[in-house]
Amino acid sequence: MSKLSDQEVLRKCVAKAVRNGWRRNLFSYHDYNFIKLYSNGTVKVLTDNVGSGVIFQLNELLFSHPFAKALWGDSTPVLLKGMKGATHKKLYLAGILEYQFHLQEMVLAENPIDYLRNWLASKEGKE
Repeated sequence: MSKLSDQEVLRKCVAKAVRNGWRRNLFSYHDYNFIKLYSNGTVKVLTDNVGSGVIFQLNELLFSHPFAKALWGDSTPVLLKGMKGATHKKLYLAGILEYQFHLQEMVLAENPIDYLRNWLASKEGKE
């Protein structure tokens, strides 16, 4: 399987967040087939390849609590399966919501898009 491009990772994450109720500015429709990621850190979300869209700074999008809640949910406790270094197959983190855990991990990651890419490839991130 080939590695997803950064734009494809963002497209999948935005689509999942929208399906889960995230709305921002013009996001009242459900077809987000085009994501343009520019070298200056700007992200443009479009419904088609030439139309108007919503513009974000990459970090504004990725680290937004409403976006993260819609992407990962706000259930608690966090359940991590097969975590490296854990002595048990399941580890419960009391008092932390799922989206908060992922935001913390993404902040610590060298590349937040790589974190999302790995999450999408994991069992958790698959539809």
